[in-house]
Amino acid sequence: MPKASAAEATSTTIPYDEFARNPASILEQLTPDGEPVIVERSGTRYQVAVAPPAHRADRRLTRDDPLWELVGSATDAPPTDAAKKHEYLAEAYTSQP
Repeated sequence: MPKASAAEATSTTIPYDEFARNPASILEQLTPDGEPVIVERSGTRYQVAVAPPAHRADRRLTRDDPLWELVGSATDAPPTDAAKKHEYLAEAYTSQP
């Protein structure tokens, strides 16, 4: 028989029917640093918890952000043949009989 995880051992277990009757009330009781709620349905247990915040969406760009190291890095390479595409097209159109 599998052992219960530490989260399941300290969490509240509720039947699915109770969760389905009033999910908003149960979700409002969850806190980011609190224990998850275990919802049991037909012998299967589901863990309901607050998800961690998104990485970039919850942070503003600051002057010491490592993202600034990328600024300008795309312009360091020498031009390629693609930079002369207009010259090549003009030459192709003018050299046709």
